[in-house]
Amino acid sequence: LAVQASTDTLNDEDRDSIDLEFQALGDEITRIASATEYDDNKLLNGTYSGKKLQIGADNDANHQLSLSIGDVTESGLDLNIADGDKLIDGTTATSGDVYAADVDTVDNAREAISALDGAIDKVNHERSQIGALQNRLSFTISNLSNHTQAIEAGRSAIADVDFAAEATELAKNQILAQSGTAMLAQASAVSQNVLGLLM
Repeated sequence: LAVQASTDTLNDEDRDSIDLEFQALGDEITRIASATEYDDNKLLNGTYSGKKLQIGADNDANHQLSLSIGDVTESGLDLNIADGDKLIDGTTATSGDVYAADVDTVDNAREAISALDGAIDKVNHERSQIGALQNRLSFTISNLSNHTQAIEAGRSAIADVDFAAEATELAKNQILAQSGTAMLAQASAVSQNVLGLLM
């Protein structure tokens, strides 16, 4: 819309119509950023900052990841600010600052193009940071899963019995018990024969 409004071939009425849509879309950016939440936490209005994700068993910085998401509302992206408003970098807006308040003139539309390019860069930066953290969490999950499997394998090796060795031991004990029974039976038969001879 800013590119369209910056064209010299449009008249003021055309630019006013384009500006109506431009303003509505700007309001929608702020509405989405203000309404987007997860677990009752606003995600995109600049208040989701310094949240800790616990990724390990210990309560220290090595077992936590910090997550912050910047302000991507209209004012957070420096798209609709007035003199005196705070900018993302902490400075205060003055009349010389470039921002995209409207596209109702050629000059404002051209300033809006520059401001929108800056806003796109800020959104891409936030997306990159979140993507990097997401990849880090995926790696951490994989690492913790491997660690869990190693612990389970170790526990299993300690707790589980060697089936082949135990089966062999059982067979040996059964053979010994059977041969002991057979020897007792023969000893009993021999003593019966000796008694028979003596009588």
